[in-house]
Amino acid sequence: MNIQKLSYVFLLCFSVFTFTGCEDDENGGKPQTVGAYGSIPTEALNKMHWKWGIASRINDETTATFVCNRDSLGGGYVAAFSVDGFNSHTTLTFFVDDRFDVTTFLMGTSSEYNANTYIVQQKGGNIYLTGTANGNTKHRTYALQSPYGNSQTSSDPFSAVASSILSFSQNIDFLSENLKSYGRDFIGKVASGDYAGQPVYDGQALFPEYDAVCNLNHLETIRRLITGESAVYLDSSENLYGKGPDGKSYVTVYARINTPTETFNRNPEEGEYGATKALKLYCGLLIGQHNVLGPGNALYDLKGEELLSGHEQSQTFELPDLAPGIYYVRPYLIAEDELQAQATGKANPRLLLYAEDTRAYLTLDAHLGEIEMTDCYYVANSGVQADLSFPYPSL
Repeated sequence: MNIQKLSYVFLLCFSVFTFTGCEDDENGGKPQTVGAYGSIPTEALNKMHWKWGIASRINDETTATFVCNRDSLGGGYVAAFSVDGFNSHTTLTFFVDDRFDVTTFLMGTSSEYNANTYIVQQKGGNIYLTGTANGNTKHRTYALQSPYGNSQTSSDPFSAVASSILSFSQNIDFLSENLKSYGRDFIGKVASGDYAGQPVYDGQALFPEYDAVCNLNHLETIRRLITGESAVYLDSSENLYGKGPDGKSYVTVYARINTPTETFNRNPEEGEYGATKALKLYCGLLIGQHNVLGPGNALYDLKGEELLSGHEQSQTFELPDLAPGIYYVRPYLIAEDELQAQATGKANPRLLLYAEDTRAYLTLDAHLGEIEMTDCYYVANSGVQADLSFPYPSL
């Protein structure tokens, strides 16, 4: 799956900052409340890789959709509210963790240079927000007015996600203004659970593609304030196969560290949120059985050592004892604040810098009589290939 290509698809589905297709009565004559609506047909959801969704016709030219699914790469859930009109498409996207706390939301246009992205933390009685808009990065603190999130597992995740989004938006003035009355009422149909008894929607419903929405690299502007122009990668010339002479498996990760000496504080328990602080960067390695790999679907997350700025360097990871099979590995860079947040399960996965490609690691062994497999490797778009050793025939 090509993440760069999917990212482009998502940007074409991205939003404008103001929801012009969903104005209140006094701003264009659009309704403030939802009339008839229904569940999006399963076939349409499956085609775009969503699990839940509703749709409604606002007027003859405009429809609204709200879709949701697990965030397979980052963990938690992802939801998108879209309004489609004549020659217009707007979308507001939310990422919600397993506690149903909003961690990220996105608004923008079809150009990544105009995209507005926001990261969120809730601690104590405050909400801490960092956002990029019009090329500027700002940090803001909001007093928590409407609690959101739920540490308990929900039997209806779609409803729990919608409820959290609604409660969260009530704390953020510009977000509530962008949703407007119609958007709040529409998402409220899911939050209340009323959507479950609705008939299947029989009209056209347009919404972004799930795989594009879940790209781990959407927060590039904010992440550059942390990882700068650094890169992390695996050497494509190295075969990732088998075990070393000591019977253990290893993967070497390479990194070029080009970062600012300082970043902004993302841990309000250690000082003023957004204030300048020294930057410390570390290396990590994800291991899993998905060819597009992230923290949400990894089986193992190995931690490395601190990296030195201004240097090209490497770290070798000893892999856990893996059963025979095909695995995938993907290295990443992580800053100190996110490393500490991982211990409590509250790290934002989209603030890490991931290697562009996931590579296969093979733990296969095979014998057929005296024929022995001496090497095994993965070739992109071709699959697994092996080198075999045949005994010389006796004369």
